[in-house]
Amino acid sequence: MVLKADGFSKVNDERKCSFYISDDLESQKVCKVLKNHVAWEVGVGDSSRIRKVISIGKCKYFLKVNALTHRNERIRTTLRIKRRGTYDWVLAEIDNGIRLAHLDYIPKVKAYGFKRNRLGLVTHAFVLMEFVESAHSVQELINKFPCRVNELVYASFGLIYKHIIDGFIHLDLWLGNIMLSECLKNGWLIDLEYCKFTKHPRLEEKLGYCLGYYHRHTLSGIMSLEQYLSIFNQWHQNTLGDMHCENINSFITKYSMNETARKTRFEMF
Repeated sequence: MVLKADGFSKVNDERKCSFYISDDLESQKVCKVLKNHVAWEVGVGDSSRIRKVISIGKCKYFLKVNALTHRNERIRTTLRIKRRGTYDWVLAEIDNGIRLAHLDYIPKVKAYGFKRNRLGLVTHAFVLMEFVESAHSVQELINKFPCRVNELVYASFGLIYKHIIDGFIHLDLWLGNIMLSECLKNGWLIDLEYCKFTKHPRLEEKLGYCLGYYHRHTLSGIMSLEQYLSIFNQWHQNTLGDMHCENINSFITKYSMNETARKTRFEMF
């Protein structure tokens, strides 16, 4: 068994595939639809990486399929081997999504599954998530409403702060992984394969890291660091009150000006 979570029922089919379907869905109906949508062959067209919205009955869902092309990642995924305290990315996204299902800003995992080769190694993994009709990435919203960029960046700060308070840190925050409604009243975090669960205090540095990384990756091409800090200071004054703004600003500057390697990011907190 690769990964079995409470609230999901396992269904097998003849192609060495394992489907885990949320108990609030009709498993056979979901499996039938998934078989029609999921491409299982490595390296054929775009089948090694699928991202699309599908319909099951009257509901829409977001489907992600990933092919594992390297032997070592197939072994780690099959045996559920953790490195630095977390699963490999395809398992980590599923596991983190299920662990965070109680949060209203995390799209719910509705199904997931795996295909194995004749050696029993996982070659493909998929995850089916709820589709939030009103959600758009900050990148999409900036492209659509370029005159609202300051407002959109400001709105995303609250979600970034909230997820740290809730005990985890998303280590790959950029404009594509933060979703907002057009009215900016609701937000969601996606692509959870690179998260760390930590209640270590260091709130100022965590927030500074996330906001610095957020600026460095794509926002730096839209606005200067000075403009970005000005928006943050306004948000800070309206939201955080007595938390030391200067300390957070120094961390934002540090992580905006300096690239942090992927492995280093995970070990920092």
